[in-house]
Amino acid sequence: MSKHSHIHHLRVFSSVTVLTAIVVLAINLVLDPLWFYGGNHLFPQNYPFNERHAKSNYYMREPKSWDCILFGSSRVTLFDERTIPGYHCFNFSFSDGRPTEFSVFAQYIRKFGAPPRLVVVGVDARNLSRPKISQELPDFVRQMERPPGPLKTYLSWSALNFSLRTMLRHAPRRRYYDGELVGDILPGVPPYTPPKCYSDREYGKNFHLKYEPHYLAVKKAFPQARFVGYVAPISAWDMSMLIQDGSLDSYIEIMYTMAQHFDAFYDFTVVSPITERFDNTYDGHHYDRETNHLMSQQMFRGEPGFGLAVHEMSLAEYRRVYATALRDYVRRVQPGLVFSSDCRRWHPLR
Repeated sequence: MSKHSHIHHLRVFSSVTVLTAIVVLAINLVLDPLWFYGGNHLFPQNYPFNERHAKSNYYMREPKSWDCILFGSSRVTLFDERTIPGYHCFNFSFSDGRPTEFSVFAQYIRKFGAPPRLVVVGVDARNLSRPKISQELPDFVRQMERPPGPLKTYLSWSALNFSLRTMLRHAPRRRYYDGELVGDILPGVPPYTPPKCYSDREYGKNFHLKYEPHYLAVKKAFPQARFVGYVAPISAWDMSMLIQDGSLDSYIEIMYTMAQHFDAFYDFTVVSPITERFDNTYDGHHYDRETNHLMSQQMFRGEPGFGLAVHEMSLAEYRRVYATALRDYVRRVQPGLVFSSDCRRWHPLR
C-alpha cells in the first residue's frame, strides 16, 4: 500500500470516527438521560437511567439552593417533594436505594451543598430484613468529586443504547420523571393484580437493626436539620405475609426502634382503605401521585391521614393498632390465600 493510500484510509477512518462520535453525542444530548441539560428534549417523559448519577448532576446545578433532602428507594421517587411547604427540596431517592448509600450521599451533600433544614428518609422494610446489601454508588461519589462532564459520559454505548430505546418509547420501568425530575407512574400502566399464591419457601424472614448505623450517620451529618422518617405504603395483601411468616412482632419492634431516631416517623403500611385498594398502585409497592400527596399532607401539613404517627404512640399501642388491623384484613379478605412450596413467589422489581 502506497503512502498516499495509507494516508487516505487514515483520513477516512478518522472522519468516520469523528462523525460517529458527533452523532452519538448529539443523540445523547437531545435525550439527556443523565440530566446535564434538563432531561429529555423530545417528549416530556424521562425514563430512569442511572438515577444515582443523573440526580447528582441535577443536584450539582445549584447545590447551595436546596434546604431539604429526601433519601429513599424507588418508592420515594414517587413522592412529589414540591408538596412539602416552606422548603426547596431535592429528592435524592433512586431505584433500590440502600441506607449504606444514603450515608455516603449525606457526606457528598455536606461537601458540595448547603446544610439542609429538613431531611426526609424513606425507611424500606426490605433493607431491614436483608442479611447483606450492596452499593451501586458512582465512582465520583465514592471519591467525593464532582460528576464527570457530558463528553466523557455521553460518548458511551450504555448511554446511546438507553437513548435509542427511549426514542422508541421502550420504558425500562413503569414509572418516569417529569421535566422537574419528579417521579410518576407511566400513563396506561395497569393496576396491581395481587398473586393468589405465595411460596412458603420465601418466608421466615426476620427484621434486624444491622443497618441502623447508616440511618444514624445521615442524622449525624445534618445535626441542625429536622429528621423525618416514613415507611411508604405497601398493599395490605402483601403485608399479610408478616402474619404468615410469623415476623409481625419483629417488624413492629424494629420499626418502633427506628422511629425513636426521628423527630417524626410515620408508617403508611398499616392496613387502611388506601392500602386495601389495587387501583392506586401497579405492583403493591409503588403508589400513585395522589396517594403520595395524601402522605405529604399528613406529614407536613398536620392533616388527618391513613398512616400511623409512630412517634406519638407507645410500643404497645403501635403493636395493638397495627396487628389488629392486619389480622382483621386477613380474616375478611384472604381466607383462601394459598401458601405453598410449589408456587412461584412474586417479586416487585420495578
